[in-house]
Amino acid sequence: ISATVLSATLSENQRDFPLSIKFARPYVKLGQYQEIQITTLANAQLQIVTVYPTGKVDNPQTRRVTADETGHYTLKFKLDDFAEIGLYQTKVLATKGSQESQVSGRFVLQSWGQAHQSSGQRSYVYPLLP
Repeated sequence: ISATVLSATLSENQRDFPLSIKFARPYVKLGQYQEIQITTLANAQLQIVTVYPTGKVDNPQTRRVTADETGHYTLKFKLDDFAEIGLYQTKVLATKGSQESQVSGRFVLQSWGQAHQSSGQRSYVYPLLP
């Protein structure tokens, strides 16, 4: 009998570290809610950084949180500042023990008139209620 012992378990560093980010809408109108769903390992530490079109990162969507016991975290927020229209990028760094994983995603904030300009319809001055 060989002295070598085989093990079916993987060390903490060898396991895959799943991390995904999903936006409820790829395009958000002023005054509408956006929802970000993050899925990862249970109780992983999350560093979420949302970069506004102006480059601003000091905002309510930038935070440090912990995923729940099922590995989920949901962030829901409303954007309604005309000065912040454009492309948003959200970056997530998840850590648990010595493991870490990163993911990023993007969405666009538009005024209500932007979607209708190409069709020749009238633009709205201020967003209607969603």
